[in-house]
Amino acid sequence: MPRLAPLLLGMLTLFVCACSGLEAEPPVAATPVPAPSAASGQGWLQELSFSGDVKGKLNQITPSQGAFRSVCTGSRGTGADNWILTLYGPVGGRVFGFQVGVQPYRGPATYTATKAQLQFFRPDNSAAWRSGGDDDVSFSVDPSQESGQVSASLTNLTNNQSKVKVSGRWSCRT
Repeated sequence: MPRLAPLLLGMLTLFVCACSGLEAEPPVAATPVPAPSAASGQGWLQELSFSGDVKGKLNQITPSQGAFRSVCTGSRGTGADNWILTLYGPVGGRVFGFQVGVQPYRGPATYTATKAQLQFFRPDNSAAWRSGGDDDVSFSVDPSQESGQVSASLTNLTNNQSKVKVSGRWSCRT
C-alpha cells in the first residue's frame, strides 16, 4: 500500500507538467462549485454509476476544499493539447475523486483508451483504479464541451486485477 501514494503523486505531477504547455489557452483554474440544483440548472449534475470494487452512484459534487477541487477545461479546451475533468463526490457513502485526461484533445468527439486516461481514487490515496492495458474506455465530449458520456473499466492499482466500471453522463460548467 505505501507505494500507491508515490504512484498517484507521480501521476499527478506528470499530469500537471503535461498541462503546463497550454500557453496558447488561458490556464485551467479551479472553478468554485455551487451546490447542484436541478431546478435552477446551476451546478455540476452527474449521473455516473460505479460497479465492481466500488458500487454506487455519483450524482452530486462535493464542495471544493483545500487541494480537492472539482475542475473542468470545458469550453476553454478548443484546440488545446490537453482536456481535464476532475470530480469529487460521494459514491457508496464515501468521497471519491474521478479524473479524466484527454491528450491530444481535438474538440468534441468520442475518445478511446489511446487518448483518454481515467482514474478513480480515494482522496487519502488508500485506493485507486485507472485505465490502461486491456481496459475498455469510451469518453465522449458533447459539442458544448461541458457534458458527455463515459463507459470505462478501470484496474485496481494495488492488485492489478480487480476492476471498477463506470458509466453514465457527466457535466461541468466553465
